[in-house]
Amino acid sequence: MPKRSLAKPLGAALAWLALVPQLLVLYLPDPHGLAAGLDLPYADKAVHAFVFALAAGLWAAVSGRVWLVGALFAAHAVVSEVVQATWLPQRSGDPWDVAADLAGIAFGLWLAARPALLWRRPRPTTPGQGR
Repeated sequence: MPKRSLAKPLGAALAWLALVPQLLVLYLPDPHGLAAGLDLPYADKAVHAFVFALAAGLWAAVSGRVWLVGALFAAHAVVSEVVQATWLPQRSGDPWDVAADLAGIAFGLWLAARPALLWRRPRPTTPGQGR
């Protein structure tokens, strides 16, 4: 019986879990609740970029469909700001949040397309090789 790898189910579970903080950041009624402890300029933009980078990067790595994942998350970035501006009374849409989201998506996809950067294994060296 072949040995079954846990990498794929674990990656899928992590990708699904990455959506939780993203949805909380985007749709939680109190926008300052998550970044209130961060007394840094533009902390909310950094949080936006991080949650989109995490989710988009994991989904792209798991699915292998980098462009499709990028398009879906980019659409979600725009739609979430429209939803905030129109249907969430305590929130307001911010085009700079969309810019931060898109920057996070680009970074997450860039990392997902380069798995060697994240999971680099040292190559075994053979005596006398490369001299």
